[in-house]
Amino acid sequence: MIVYSVTLSLEREIEDSWLAWMQQEHIPEVMQTGFFSHYRFHKILEPVVDPDRVSYNVLYDVVSPSALDTYRREAAAALQEKHQQRFGEQVIAIRSVLKQLHSQSHA
Repeated sequence: MIVYSVTLSLEREIEDSWLAWMQQEHIPEVMQTGFFSHYRFHKILEPVVDPDRVSYNVLYDVVSPSALDTYRREAAAALQEKHQQRFGEQVIAIRSVLKQLHSQSHA
């Protein structure tokens, strides 16, 4: 499985409005593109790199290997621009692509 990971560092003062926007608008819009089957949204507790900032991570499961390329080509720029217009330099994003090697759950 291919996972698209977005790690975001934001100024603490915008956390509440950013979090609401992410949950109510941005993540639903990303999922509506149809390129991802599932997502997981996390607040990063450690390490704390800067006490004036908080960090979050979103993991999107990619529908197929070619879906990520299509997402990047057709949808990513507009969604990222919308985020940039709303929050500007108050949020820094790092995007990674992961290949899941193994998964196991305990009952």
